Amino acid sequence: MSSYLYGLHEPGGEYLYAKNGVSGWIVHTHALGHNPTDNGGVDYTQWDGTPIARLNNGYNPEGTIPKPEFYMDFAKRVGRWANLSLACSRWIIGNEPNHNVEWPEGQRISAEEYALCYILCREEIRIQHGHADDEVILAPVAPWFASGGEGWLEYFNKVQEYILNDDGDIDAFAIHAYTHGPDPYLITANTGMDAPYQNCQFEFQVYKDWMDSIFYNWKKRPVYITEADQNQPWLNQNNGWVKAAYREIDKWNKAGNQTIQCLCLYRWPDYDQYVIEGKQGVIEDLEDTMAYGYKWKEDEMADTVVYSDGFENGFPAFEGKGELMVAQGWKPVWLEDEGNPSVLNRPEFKPAGAAQIRTGSGTQAIHSSFSTIDGAITRTFTVVPGNKYKISVWGMGITGGGGQPKMGMIVQVDQGETLGYAGGASDINSEWWSQDVSGWGNGAWRQMVTPEFVALHPKITVYLRVVTNFAIPANAHFDDFQITTSGGGVTPPPSGGIAEQLLTIADAQLALSGKIRDLASQIGGGSAVAKTLIEEAEGKLQEAKANL
Repeated sequence: MSSYLYGLHEPGGEYLYAKNGVSGWIVHTHALGHNPTDNGGVDYTQWDGTPIARLNNGYNPEGTIPKPEFYMDFAKRVGRWANLSLACSRWIIGNEPNHNVEWPEGQRISAEEYALCYILCREEIRIQHGHADDEVILAPVAPWFASGGEGWLEYFNKVQEYILNDDGDIDAFAIHAYTHGPDPYLITANTGMDAPYQNCQFEFQVYKDWMDSIFYNWKKRPVYITEADQNQPWLNQNNGWVKAAYREIDKWNKAGNQTIQCLCLYRWPDYDQYVIEGKQGVIEDLEDTMAYGYKWKEDEMADTVVYSDGFENGFPAFEGKGELMVAQGWKPVWLEDEGNPSVLNRPEFKPAGAAQIRTGSGTQAIHSSFSTIDGAITRTFTVVPGNKYKISVWGMGITGGGGQPKMGMIVQVDQGETLGYAGGASDINSEWWSQDVSGWGNGAWRQMVTPEFVALHPKITVYLRVVTNFAIPANAHFDDFQITTSGGGVTPPPSGGIAEQLLTIADAQLALSGKIRDLASQIGGGSAVAKTLIEEAEGKLQEAKANL
């Protein structure tokens, strides 16, 4: 995630980040439709910028979200997109739902309707494996557009109210802020409006109207300015408009206000009159601004790689069997139904051919023939209890037709040599393995990354698992396995359980208090210190017993 404020609407100009020694954001926009069975996602690692994906039903006249009868279908489509995409955790649900150009076939989207659609989409995204902590971002409301007797701020407030009354939550907010012209003065100008909007800002300072209107419940949530421009074709001059905009947001953040994490200029590609690409004056203004290094937060320490395996150290035959050639240090496990020749046969484990190697000289392959399979390679690693970890691996599936194998990882604690993933328990927050990867495409490498977790024990066991539910030839490949840590997390409970530890401590204190009691009697009576220690020890003993 970028710690800088710089951002662009849509890819193409992100080369400017590296050129100027900064990182930045990219707002992507997608028309998904609302067919809940559609496949498709995006590998966002192909662009050099932290992604924010705006998920639309479509564009005018299809509507940024569909008609209400299709909200559930749209939500499922959105969830599937998030699941089948790579390296994105920020999703805007629709765009400017109060504006008539975003309505489905001209049918107005009320604040209550948008709130319902947002709630459904948030639920679908967050139930996807690996997306439980994603930011599902409230759509920006169009400033200066009134409809249905509601002004823009009233609409914004009603959306929040409906979500709050439904016991819903909002992870983050997207807002839009513009000027009416290229004059840099308009960035800071306090320009009012005529009644009944005399208390609203008419220029870039409208961003403060949005910020002031965010409900108290969500005053600590991230805010993203996902569109900012001059409300007309960009003036192709380095006149300081861009510098003034970023300076204004930096000033806002440094004053201790609710943090705005990015300001994205609308828009880079030549899709309409607001194009930035090719306008050297605007680009120079942006590059000059990058020299100031405006950040919304200080950089975090980079994760430390504690274990890396590119499967380069050979594939010895497990127990001398040529069909079980597994990367050095790993072991094969599988489920098998010996009574059925086409169900759960033992997979074949072997090094991948040269054409299937992602990097280096080795890749682990797991093959099925004309049978379903459920198998994995497994290895146990030593970790530091209390530290935070992520585990990643690259995977690729190849089949002769019918669908992709399911692939992923399972992370468990102290599970020994058992297969484990068939319902075994885990002390980590939740077991993890990837969803169906059928949307990846045949022969496409993708990286799978666990959510960050806190190690509660000194050992974790990892399974790189493959499942096929169809009896046709299928090959799965794993490469470039890695465990990283960001350092200390929470202090894990003591081994043996908290209650047992408390009981041990309490017993020791009680024994000590007995000695103090004896000493107090020897010196002629009760001691206030002794009585206090005795009471504390007896209290801890009762607490420990109650917790057992």
